[in-house]
Amino acid sequence: MFLRKLTEEEVEQIKKAKATIKNQRQELQGVIKKQRKRIQEETKRLKGKDRNVDLFQVLKSLQDHLSDLCNRFNALPIITGHPVIIKVEDASLCLNYDLLSRFDRSLDRSDFWNPDIKIDGKSLIVSYQKHTNMGTVELFELPADQVELLKGLPIIDLRDIEFEELLA
Repeated sequence: MFLRKLTEEEVEQIKKAKATIKNQRQELQGVIKKQRKRIQEETKRLKGKDRNVDLFQVLKSLQDHLSDLCNRFNALPIITGHPVIIKVEDASLCLNYDLLSRFDRSLDRSDFWNPDIKIDGKSLIVSYQKHTNMGTVELFELPADQVELLKGLPIIDLRDIEFEELLA
């Protein structure tokens, strides 16, 4: 299959897409810390006040807000590797390019493998053959929540590879 390395521009695009999610996570983390501190301060303040104040109700509303913030924080995934959009003919999907290149490196370079690449639903299927050795690998698309958040990823067209050029 012999994948090409990602260009510096493509790596920069990936870094920018991952950085926006990381910044959102950091902002939410700061808000969560402030909310926790506010709950502690409010608890101290209400303990010393009039007993007619419904301490439970005040703290419950603050706790609900904190819970909502934590849920939003947990919904933002930690993205690893190099996510890219893989295109084969008219179909495309978003997957970690590192996984695909790791598989490519695992094939013996001393002889030419004959790969067949296709996208079937939410997965990339690579069938490969060399003489009597053959197999199939299925790489799945990144989770939908990650794909939705990642904008501006580079597009890698796997059909652009000219296998005859690699043999020369």
